[in-house]
Amino acid sequence: MDVIQQARMKREYEKSVQEMMDEKMCRPGYRWHGEPLNKCLPAAVPSDYTPAEPSIPPNPPSTEGEPAPAPEMTPDQAVQAEKMARSAGKKR
Repeated sequence: MDVIQQARMKREYEKSVQEMMDEKMCRPGYRWHGEPLNKCLPAAVPSDYTPAEPSIPPNPPSTEGEPAPAPEMTPDQAVQAEKMARSAGKKR
């Protein structure tokens, strides 16, 4: 046997009954709960768990010296532009 197979066999042997049941009966992240439930439930979150605060995005880069972006078209202007483009394409 090579070293990898020996390591796998050793790991399989050292698993607890709970770990073996979790692997056989449940998908990852779930734990097997036997009598009286006989089903898999999500792994519990510790009672002292506090979610991390959302990170604040960095300030956007400075746009000094760059031309101002063109204002966006209104929906009516966009429809008119599309009509013009399609009619120009048909004349060819």
